[in-house]
Order: sequence, then structure tokens, then C-alpha cells
Amino acid sequence: MKSVSLRTPKTFGQRTNADVELEPNKKYFLVVEGSNTERDYFNGVFNYRADLGIDDLIDIVVVEREDDNKTDSHPKHLLNGILIKIGKIEMPEGYPDDYSLIEYDEEIDEIWLIFDRDPGNFYQKQFDEIYEKCNEHNFKIGLTNPNFEFWLLLHLPDIDMYEKESLLQNKKVTKKRRFIEKELSDRLEDGYNKNRIRFERFKEQINLAIEQEKSFEQRIPDIFGRLGSNIGILISKMKND
Repeated sequence: MKSVSLRTPKTFGQRTNADVELEPNKKYFLVVEGSNTERDYFNGVFNYRADLGIDDLIDIVVVEREDDNKTDSHPKHLLNGILIKIGKIEMPEGYPDDYSLIEYDEEIDEIWLIFDRDPGNFYQKQFDEIYEKCNEHNFKIGLTNPNFEFWLLLHLPDIDMYEKESLLQNKKVTKKRRFIEKELSDRLEDGYNKNRIRFERFKEQINLAIEQEKSFEQRIPDIFGRLGSNIGILISKMKND
């Protein structure tokens, strides 16, 4: 069984409100595959949760790969990694003795695997296995097809001006950029850099993104084969808890 070791970069477990320490009512553990984009986006959601209408007692914990695993982002390995992190499967040889587990209450908290379709090395059979195992452990899947940048593009108005097939195919249009990434770069002031997304530019348009997402596939597992996203459903859930 292959897995990747995971870490939780920020301190979690208690919240501070008016200098009084409070225990979170619920924690969302978001296991992200990307090196920077998804991590920076969801850390932004956490940092601005009051502005977004998310209760201060909702904790958002971004769980990411250790630095020595940065090239291994396959969702199957991330799933095995979080199962180790919560103590559901035995820790393999090679993990450090002080490898820390997370405090996860399966009756209250939620674990979401956040990944994209990535047609280059992620196939239907692999997704079906992940989907089945997530159901077995009551994990949720946050999926974007073709990629997370599609969710970011939904923050910009007039998503219906694009042909759905062009978005889904997301072909290379320059030496370094695919269609959706180039659209973000062209339409956002000061461009777009996936290694530094500057969440502040997106936060005011999250409700727009949630609404525009409804025009595309939102159902798991159907997103795997169709243009769509359910990240808006995840954020709406945070806002309503």
C-alpha cells in the first residue's frame, strides 16, 4: 500500500474569540493534493471565515503533503495518508516515531479529500475505488473537473460566455498555460499565479461562484466524467453549520 505522509501546517484545536479560548463545535479536515493553490485558497477561507458568514467555532484544517512528498499527489495515496493520520490503518515502515495524528471526532467532524479530475494519470477505476473507500469511512470528496482553476473561474462573472466543451477540454493555449488558467490571468487584475493566488481577490465573489457552480455538474461521482465542481457545496455547508 502506497501512501504519503501528511501534515497540518497551522495550529488547530481551539479558537480565540475576545481573548477567550473556545473549543470548536466542528472541524473540517481538508486533504489537499495541490502544492499551493488549494492550500492557499482554503487557508484564505479560514482566515476570512467571519467575512464569509462561517461561524468562528467552525475550524478549517488544511492537511497537506509533507515537503518530501510534494511530487506525489495521487488521490489514492492521499486517501491512504489520511487514514494513517487518523489512526485507521497501521503506520507503514519509514514513518518517523514522532509522526503526529490528528484529533478527529467521526461523529462530528468531516474529512474532505480535495482533488481534481487530472485526466493524464487518474482513471475511472481508480476513482471508483477511492469513492467506495470514502463512503466506507464516511469521508467526503471535493472534486473539480477539469481542475481547481475551474472553481476559481466561477468567481468571475458571466461564466456562461464560455463553451462548456472548451472549459472541459482545457487545452494548452500557450507554452505554459492551459485555457482556464490563461482566462484567469487575462481577466484578473495583475494576472494569475497558481503559486500565489491572493485569496483576497476571490473572497468577495464566493457567493457568485456558489451560484454559478449550479449551472454545472455538482454530484459525486458524476463530476468525474463531466464539467463541474462541488466546492461551492462544501463552502455552503460550512456557512450553514
